[in-house]
Amino acid sequence: MLGAAYLRGMSLPYLVASGMTSNAVGAYFQAKGWGAARQTMQGEYRVQAGLVAYQKPIAALKQNTLMPKQFMVERELRIERNYLLSGKATVFNADTGESYTKYVSMYSEELRSKSGWTDEYISGTVVAKYKPEESISNIDWISVSHNEGAPY
Repeated sequence: MLGAAYLRGMSLPYLVASGMTSNAVGAYFQAKGWGAARQTMQGEYRVQAGLVAYQKPIAALKQNTLMPKQFMVERELRIERNYLLSGKATVFNADTGESYTKYVSMYSEELRSKSGWTDEYISGTVVAKYKPEESISNIDWISVSHNEGAPY
């Protein structure tokens, strides 16, 4: 039988092109018995989707600058939205005074700056995702995908 890494490598381009998210791809591979550590599969997905190439330019972009089109990956999204963003949120707990990092993602209809998308995420976040004493102090967006054929 072929190795799991080989099978993932052969099918990953098709799954990414079909618009599957990294979590959906990971679940698909696990169901097939081709799984690996989540971090390994997420890394393989990010490389295949082209998200790694734009991580540093997005990080270097000023918070209030409109996101340039050349920093976005064009792909077919599974949901009828214009943008899919992922990033690392810094969550502050007022009771303990401690902060932790959490990976977050969201869909958006509007082209915005990084700070604009952060405000949109915070205002649209479901209360059940965080404890009452927790607040998001910052989000470092690391990837932006644009829905192929959708308006900017």
